[in-house]
Amino acid sequence: MDRRRHAAHAGSLSLLSKASVSTPPKNTNLLLMGDAVSASPDFPALPQAGKEVGSSKTYFPKGRRFVLTGAQATASHFLSGKPEEFSYLHFATHGTASTARPLESAVNSFA
Repeated sequence: MDRRRHAAHAGSLSLLSKASVSTPPKNTNLLLMGDAVSASPDFPALPQAGKEVGSSKTYFPKGRRFVLTGAQATASHFLSGKPEEFSYLHFATHGTASTARPLESAVNSFA
């Protein structure tokens, strides 16, 4: 199956702009990951990922966001960033979603 033919954008963090409050509560923080280096020909670089990262990080002040991009956008950097300590996780990356088998859905462009 050619996954590239089934591309979709799911900008969930952009929903904050439509919420009753335009910024998240003060005690929340963001781990933002995207615009990764291509991991394989099956998952080429996403031309809009950098723009998505840039617009998504505007919802959180500099001291309340941790951003991993380019060569830093890897599974090991994600895990060392202690994702469990963040209120929001946002990925600007490839992924697969399965409505038939939701547990097989995945974020899958990290080396």
